[in-house]
Amino acid sequence: RSLMEKLIKICNKDADDWDEVLPIALYCYRRCPIGRLRKSPFEILYGRQPSDLYNGSQPITVIGDEDEFMQKIYELRNIYQENAKERRIAEIKRLPVGRDVDDMVIGEVVYRRALPGERLDKFHPRFIGPCRIIRTNQHGSYVVMDLDGVSRTLNRKDLIKQGHIERECIVVKEGEVLPAEGINMQDILPLRNA
Repeated sequence: RSLMEKLIKICNKDADDWDEVLPIALYCYRRCPIGRLRKSPFEILYGRQPSDLYNGSQPITVIGDEDEFMQKIYELRNIYQENAKERRIAEIKRLPVGRDVDDMVIGEVVYRRALPGERLDKFHPRFIGPCRIIRTNQHGSYVVMDLDGVSRTLNRKDLIKQGHIERECIVVKEGEVLPAEGINMQDILPLRNA
């Protein structure tokens, strides 16, 4: 609806040229903040302010010669690319630093993310365990063994350290509940050489 309103306002009297003004209307629509959200669709989608095509700091010049015009376009394009690159680098520096993918060691106690078939509904826990890391692979891949002696290869994003479990108790198997503190993993999980 908003895009249609913008097209109607831009076309004003001549509705036949709507396809020519559509890129301008789309640009305006993506940059304008939505009233109740106070953010533009671009900002909602990408989480940052859109880049300005014209920032107003440079004067507008009228150029008659085509070669001079193309040279001016290339100069402005290079300036814009440098500014965009600097903004992107500053944006990357502001992003939170993620955890290291190789921060776990052999023998460490972890909980693994429940597989889709293991999590029957939203009331079942997201992480199942405890498990022990029995081997580390490349690029954040770990082989873990659970209480049943079943070993699985999992990515770092599917593992959580024992100290990070926020619940008071965890589900080990159907109907079996253990407290999160006080588990002696040396007694429960034998360390196998894989």
